[in-house]
Amino acid sequence: MSRPIKKYNFDNNQDNKKNWADVSTFCKSVWYSLDDLMTRIESLEATTSSISCKYNVSENSSNLVFANATSEIIDYDLKEYDPYNMVTVGESWSFSPFNDGKYFFNIILMWNSSALWSGNETSVLQVFKNGTQVLQNVNGSRSPAGTDSPLVQSAGFSFALVKQDVIQVKATQNVGNNLALASDATGLYNSITIFRIGD
Repeated sequence: MSRPIKKYNFDNNQDNKKNWADVSTFCKSVWYSLDDLMTRIESLEATTSSISCKYNVSENSSNLVFANATSEIIDYDLKEYDPYNMVTVGESWSFSPFNDGKYFFNIILMWNSSALWSGNETSVLQVFKNGTQVLQNVNGSRSPAGTDSPLVQSAGFSFALVKQDVIQVKATQNVGNNLALASDATGLYNSITIFRIGD
């Protein structure tokens, strides 16, 4: 059975103020309910989405050249997909999840071609969670030493995260000189893809 519709008599000046107040309260209630519904829908979409975001390093990145033996943040500045703006680009690049859950990170790192690499020199990929290092991936393979070609490494790992967590990715190289990440306008060579894989 449908509920009876309350009728307001706006011709009665005595009741006008109260009637308008009732209508205003009702409209606000509907608006807040819709706003809450949209928030819940967005949260559900972010929870069930497979790819959370993907970013690449372009030639306009704030940090392309890495000093020798210095750990520096990688600025994945070129957004390919990030509907909930979970990434802050720039020199202090960071990722913070929209929802609590388990996230899988896939990172591809590629340095420019250089004949400086020797057999005992390494490229190190580091991941920091809330300022504390939680992962280190070392690539020391170089054969033959001194070959003028790019060094490529990749890493895949997962973390349980909450909304307040901050993830940053750093790289280090020790060829004895400054070295730049490979880059172009399309961000073809260096990328980070983040997947939400569960609660």
